[in-house]
Amino acid sequence: VVDDDGAPIEESATDVQASVAEWAEVGEALQGAIPGSTVGQAEPHILVRRGVPLAWEDYLTLEAAARSLLGERALPLTERLLHFDALVQESGSHAEPGGMRPWVDSLTTEGWKALQPNGPQRRISPLRQRAVVAPIVGAIEEGTFASRIDSGNASATARLSRALAIVQSSGDLRLNSADAILDLSAMKAVRFAQDDAVLMEPIVRFLRTFLARKGLISGTSLLQGSRYLALYVATIRWYAVAGATLAEHDAVSAVDVRHAVQLVERTLSRSPSLKSPDFMRLINLLFQWVASPSALYPSTYPV
Repeated sequence: VVDDDGAPIEESATDVQASVAEWAEVGEALQGAIPGSTVGQAEPHILVRRGVPLAWEDYLTLEAAARSLLGERALPLTERLLHFDALVQESGSHAEPGGMRPWVDSLTTEGWKALQPNGPQRRISPLRQRAVVAPIVGAIEEGTFASRIDSGNASATARLSRALAIVQSSGDLRLNSADAILDLSAMKAVRFAQDDAVLMEPIVRFLRTFLARKGLISGTSLLQGSRYLALYVATIRWYAVAGATLAEHDAVSAVDVRHAVQLVERTLSRSPSLKSPDFMRLINLLFQWVASPSALYPSTYPV
């Protein structure tokens, strides 16, 4: 996934199932041998949101539908993402045991047209998008999500200055992840054709694989996981544009997108720090008062 190389995970299903069967045998042998072991016992406990449980089989049905939707080549990436957001938002209404399959089947039959995207009807604000992304970029550059990026102990004043610079997209910013100085104002003129097939491919591949490895529900609820996924998309876009800007190109290339995906993969998508209570509260406040998750999906950069 990190190198954007090799066959998609779906094509490795036989090997994966063989490994699962092998691990299951090991789990049965360990049962009772290790105090407190739960290997092979219960199915995962899934919540759509607090107070709304979802059966494991129903979650798998929803996840398969989400991966299919994100891979729908007939739809632009932005439309797929907005439909994905609507799919997750509406899933709570079909969370009764066995209720997911009929709903998902009807959606796929109709080509996802029954989904009503929750995206804002008014023009998306670049300022609001950057306000949500700013603390994520700041945390990445400080090394909060990956020890390999080390900028030292930044003061609160330095963190605030960096966040304000990102939100306003003005001035110079040191990117420790690239060991370079970024002209933030120059980012505004860099073109990013988000719905171009070449540029969307590495993003779609990352997202579908992230779902397949259960990243959407790892240690969190389905709705909260979808908020993280919106952050991943917005962060990938920001770093892709930053990469093109550093290279003094006027448009984002597939190489820029792949590098951004790699950065997000080794920082955000596997970091427990992103799901710490304090950071989760910050993110939820930003989504509540600044911009909704669906507002992060459309690109505000010129095409």
